[in-house]
Amino acid sequence: MRKWETRPVLHLALVLSLMALVKYIAPLIAQDLTFLWWLALIPALFSNPHWLLIHEAIHGLLFKSRTSNEFAGRLLCILIGSPLGILRAGHLLHHKFSRTALDRTEVVDYKEKGAVLHSLGYYGWILGGLYFTEVLGSLVALLPGGWVRAMSKNSSLGQRLVEMLLSSRSMKIIRLDAMAALACFVAAFWFYGDYWYVLLTALLMRGLLISMLDNVYHYSTPLDNPRYALNLSAPAPMRWFLLNANYHGIHHENPRVPWDNLAEKYRNLPAERKETVPLGRQWLRQLKGPIPEEVLTARK
Repeated sequence: MRKWETRPVLHLALVLSLMALVKYIAPLIAQDLTFLWWLALIPALFSNPHWLLIHEAIHGLLFKSRTSNEFAGRLLCILIGSPLGILRAGHLLHHKFSRTALDRTEVVDYKEKGAVLHSLGYYGWILGGLYFTEVLGSLVALLPGGWVRAMSKNSSLGQRLVEMLLSSRSMKIIRLDAMAALACFVAAFWFYGDYWYVLLTALLMRGLLISMLDNVYHYSTPLDNPRYALNLSAPAPMRWFLLNANYHGIHHENPRVPWDNLAEKYRNLPAERKETVPLGRQWLRQLKGPIPEEVLTARK
């Protein structure tokens, strides 16, 4: 039985949504530049729990009511910059293809691609690229279907994502949410005016935090096993802050387990399956860069 029911999760979702909104309208509240920096950057520090609430909504676990789950998920996604429909489709493809040739960020075959080019792409992705690609999805969602198909023709995963979205009956909702997300950005930069760089800094911080945490559980893990991900150790306050996301291996094996039951599932694992790598160490380990495919293949 879940320990957390609708009311506490609703409070958390409302607080984080309000914080995200405050970041956008901070210039209407702040009386000086120092206060403006605080109002912009503090909400950015809570980007990960915001993103992880979206993750719960993607899996239909945020609320028992499907209507409440969709409404809250859409609101959280609009305030972070991308429609729920796009994030859901991309994440479900991740569950299907993780660690296959379609979805393994750090793996490089130097026979096919230059080391420098792949390194630039890899670091760009984990240092913010993942988040800003999701935001770019808001713009792409508003383009004609033929244009979108043409843009994705060089990416197998991109083609699958595009076809999944364009064939969806919810495409009108996705486009409506995309317009709302883009309107938030336009209005925010207009509010900030000459202090646009404060908002840009907050968005870059959000991109860095989300992108690096999203990749941390898969870096240097075995290939061709979509159900595998790392469970990482973390102190109790951090586990609470990240909604137990450090137990990502449990999540990949059991995507229907809500965040507040992940710790119990982890405790019931046999000792040999429990990870001892700290989250912070693995977070920094990603900065070592791309890994040759043959290195990970040899570990099988």
